[in-house]
Amino acid sequence: MNDASLPWLLATFLMASSKKGMSAHQLHRMLGVTYKTAWFMAHRIREAMAEDVKSAGPLGGKGKTVEADEPTLDASTAITFRRSARASRA
Repeated sequence: MNDASLPWLLATFLMASSKKGMSAHQLHRMLGVTYKTAWFMAHRIREAMAEDVKSAGPLGGKGKTVEADEPTLDASTAITFRRSARASRA
C-alpha cells in the first residue's frame, strides 16, 4: 500500500463505520485534506457503496471465487488525525 491510498482507506473506513453518515466537511477536518478533495472522495465512496439493483448478486459473479488480501500496517506507517480547534480547547 502506498501513501496515496491511505487517505482513501481511512475515508472509506470512517464512512462505512459511522452510524449517521459522514459529511465531506468532517472528512476534511479528520483527514487533513482540502475540502474539495474530501468532497470528491466522499462522492466517489458513496457511489461505490451504492447497490446496483440490476446486477445485485454474488460478489464476483455466480459460481466464482473471490480472494482478498489483508493490508498490513507496520510501525513505520504513522496514522495521525488533526484535532480541530474546538476539540483541543475541551
